[in-house]
Amino acid sequence: MFENQTTVDLDFGIVADTQSISGQQFIDADGSGTFDIGEEPLAGLTVFADLNANGFLDEGEPLDVSASDGSYTLANVPVGPVIVDTLPVEGLRQAETFEATETLIGMRRISDNNSPSGYRLQLVLLNPNGASVSTVSTDVSTLNPGSLTQWGNRYLVIDNGRDLLLQLSLDGSLISETPLPSTSGGLPAFAYGMTVLDDTVYLSVSGPNRLIRFDPLSDSFHGATPITSLWDPEFAGYPLMPLLSESMTATVDGEALLLFSRDDERVFRLDPVTGRVMDVQAVPMTYGFVYASTVLDGQYYIYGQNTNGLEAFDANFNSVGQGITPFVSGLTTYVAPVSGSIVEVSSGAARQLEMAHRSTASTISGNVSRDANGDGVVDTGEGAENIVVYLDENRDGIRDAEEAWTLTDAVGNYEFVDVFPGDVSVTVDDPDRSLANQNEVWLYGVEFDNGVGTINRHDPITGDLLSSFPTPGLQPSAAGLAMNADSLFYSEDNGVWSLDPIKGQSQVFYDLPDGSYHGLAAVDDNVFVLDANAGTITRIDTRQGLVAAPMEINSINGTSHAFGFNLSPWTDGYHLLNRTISGDALVIDPITGLIVESYSWSGSSRGVAFAANEFYRAWGDTIRVQNDLDMDLRELPIGYVAFALAAIDMPGASIILRASPDAGFQDQNFHLVSSPMQPSSSITGRLFLDANSDGIENHNEQGLAGRTVYIDSNNNGQWDVGEPSQLTSEDDPQTPFDEAGNYRFTEAAPGTPLTPGTYTIRQVVPEFWQSTTPGDSVVVTFATDTVVATSGLGSNPPDAPTDIVPSDASINENLDTSAADLLFSTLSAVDDDVDDTHSYELVSGEGDTDNARFLISADQLYLRQGEVLDYESQSTYAVRVRVTDAAGLVFEKSLTLGVNNLVEVTKEDITVGDGTAQRSRVESLSIQFDAEVTIAPGAFTVVKRGPDGGTVDVTYTTRLDEDGHTIADLTFSGTFVEFGSLVDGNYQLMIDGTKITSVDGAGFDSDQNGLVGESLIFGDMSADKLFRQYGDSNGDRYVDFADYASFGKSFGGTNRVFDYNQDGSVDFFDYSEFGKRFGTFRSFE
Repeated sequence: MFENQTTVDLDFGIVADTQSISGQQFIDADGSGTFDIGEEPLAGLTVFADLNANGFLDEGEPLDVSASDGSYTLANVPVGPVIVDTLPVEGLRQAETFEATETLIGMRRISDNNSPSGYRLQLVLLNPNGASVSTVSTDVSTLNPGSLTQWGNRYLVIDNGRDLLLQLSLDGSLISETPLPSTSGGLPAFAYGMTVLDDTVYLSVSGPNRLIRFDPLSDSFHGATPITSLWDPEFAGYPLMPLLSESMTATVDGEALLLFSRDDERVFRLDPVTGRVMDVQAVPMTYGFVYASTVLDGQYYIYGQNTNGLEAFDANFNSVGQGITPFVSGLTTYVAPVSGSIVEVSSGAARQLEMAHRSTASTISGNVSRDANGDGVVDTGEGAENIVVYLDENRDGIRDAEEAWTLTDAVGNYEFVDVFPGDVSVTVDDPDRSLANQNEVWLYGVEFDNGVGTINRHDPITGDLLSSFPTPGLQPSAAGLAMNADSLFYSEDNGVWSLDPIKGQSQVFYDLPDGSYHGLAAVDDNVFVLDANAGTITRIDTRQGLVAAPMEINSINGTSHAFGFNLSPWTDGYHLLNRTISGDALVIDPITGLIVESYSWSGSSRGVAFAANEFYRAWGDTIRVQNDLDMDLRELPIGYVAFALAAIDMPGASIILRASPDAGFQDQNFHLVSSPMQPSSSITGRLFLDANSDGIENHNEQGLAGRTVYIDSNNNGQWDVGEPSQLTSEDDPQTPFDEAGNYRFTEAAPGTPLTPGTYTIRQVVPEFWQSTTPGDSVVVTFATDTVVATSGLGSNPPDAPTDIVPSDASINENLDTSAADLLFSTLSAVDDDVDDTHSYELVSGEGDTDNARFLISADQLYLRQGEVLDYESQSTYAVRVRVTDAAGLVFEKSLTLGVNNLVEVTKEDITVGDGTAQRSRVESLSIQFDAEVTIAPGAFTVVKRGPDGGTVDVTYTTRLDEDGHTIADLTFSGTFVEFGSLVDGNYQLMIDGTKITSVDGAGFDSDQNGLVGESLIFGDMSADKLFRQYGDSNGDRYVDFADYASFGKSFGGTNRVFDYNQDGSVDFFDYSEFGKRFGTFRSFE
């Protein structure tokens, strides 16, 4: 103001400092941005004025909830620029957005004595070189913040110190706190990292390593997926999965997740859907702890123990920029559009704001076709109309009432719209079998609890239970599982069940001999059944309904393995694999039973399956998934001990998708095929050539094709008119197996199916063939929906005799042939044909030298009349004999027939005393044998004849003459002996023929009649001169003048013959004894 200046008309207008904003919330179907006729209003949406621009509804901010017509009004909105926003709703997003500046956001903790933990969380705005631009110090208590990401208009923070996931608004206000999920041991898991990919929040957590999703709207965790390791030969010396750093980020291309090793330089690229490590890369700058990582402008920004501050890397991890140390423990960027509309509020008229929204739900579409011509290709016109397609929320393969569904149109197309984010299983509900255009692993386990058996289907990635159904039959002592493209197979003690893999319904039962069937493996149309206790593997042809003979694996290989309770296809999809109880993996050829490879394999021997290049192994109450190097890739918690497992990689019955905002899934196609044909109820078996005639079908015995097998309805042992019969099959050259000899009965009569009951199966045995089956038949009990596997019917062709055996290969010499031909031996043939008949004849040829001396009548071989049997003249005979069986098959053999060299002793071979004629003194007897003999006790008996007689005590010694023949020298003692000589009298020697044998075993023939065991008596005749008469010097039984003359010549000398008392001289004492006997005669009596 200047002096004397007057200013007038300075008027003030008072205007309102708030205003209202109103409008409608609607689905902008045509994307015009305006609410057009026919577009859907949105009721129940919370609209608010975000006065502090933190993306979150704070207390005191104007709000309203849209009415049924979508209308809303925000009152008392301050004038000026205001962001109008809605609280997020699943499946919707505001059509009008504005781009937020792409920035780096970090976090760290700062000290605060007023915080319960002693620290508060601070958010840090960073420039790309790591320098701090600004900070936001929050009131949120923290202890160990480890990972940071941004989802929509909120920050998510992992605090492992407090075991919480924190949600913050953009200005750092606390929205919620959610406890971290638990480990398998029940403790809070340690979260290694967190990031957002396709609007989905992922965490990697410990105990064991899992990938878990988080829903910020419901504050809940879900979809835990074990992380599957990858073996890379470049890192052969490294553990498959080390401890991880507390950082995770999406890849630059937005298709995968990155995890960082805490122990080395490896970076793992992870599939977010399956949790599989897809590849491993060495990035030296990430060695050790990686504290924070994110993606900005197509580059990785990583801050770690060995990086150059906050270091930038390109997509291939080449360093492209180095910064300073940011001192943050988490890092994120925000590049997504921010929702909300900026409205300039003035004090004038109320503002109108129509809020357009668009659906972010996924769409799924595809086609269902029916293979009408069976060529396996979708042809024009094969689209299937009015087929139910549904979203199987619980993935049990059964359409439940609350599950969304649709029908295919006239050309087989279907579509689902408004599919909210999450895992989706698209499935077809039709009596025919549907095959999806993507493969999946079907994984099953069997459990037993208090006598109740259950078969469970599991997700092969997470182990989640998808469906269950009871086991058929009774609780067994053994169980096995297997699966092929047609059926699920379950084994118990007496056979194998074929089951529908979705509903568990029994399709057919293969009735096997009772056993302990612990393992099953399916290879194409063949199912192999392991009886671990017996060590056998049996093949079932599930197309033909035929059962092969068991293979005894240890017998085939000459081994003694104790087989584990498991069987699985090997990695080549052809061989079989068993893990033994001792820890060996046996790779077995399914055709020959040979063990082609063996190696050490750790872990459990119960429950093994193989699919998609991975082994599934029962391990406690989990399933361990391993590679072929015995390395654990992941662990599936299933909550029970699996007795058996089955797995197969094949087209699925459903298509598994992970829906995310704005995602569209096209060409999710299904192909309908006829349900697989199951073998009809039947009796099946095999006619085989029983090479070893044991009546048991062995794996290497050939089948007999073109032979008649029949049901013996009246059990009379013969094939009658009208009785069902089959010709056994020929081998199919298109398969590696031998189908020759198989048979299969499905009808009791033409057009009449088999009914439950007992049946006798027999074969028509060709002439001269032999049935080797015990009882010549197999008897089976048949039940409905059963394939009864019978034991094989064995038979043998006529076998030629293989040997001729004489009942006696030798004969005693001396036998009499003067009156008739002498039976030498009875002939028999060695012949595998047990009931065969045989004839014999002498034939010319080698070894026929003595044929002329013999003849054959029936099966008896005779020595011709007049032939002399004398060992010393001819010790052997050679004849050639031919045997002919009923089929005319012959065998010839040269027989060498022996003559037994009997022990022959005559009276001439016995020497009395010193061998001279004198009988004045008899001190001994000597027996000369014509062979070396053995003498049993009691062989020699000497008695004194006459009324005053008795038995003389005898001892003997033996010696061999120059020809090696035995001489027995007998000496005497006892009552009838004086001064070393027998007393006067007649004597008799008996040689017991039963106690004399040659060292070759020949008997004693005393009279040369060829009969052995008879005794020889010496002294029973006077001529034997077995007597003693003192003084008889010439053995004429008289003591006369001739003897007197001899005595006189000896008197005074030492002649032992006349030395009666053996005092060394012939003296008057001896003369006195001589005189007593002079003129006497020793008569024979």
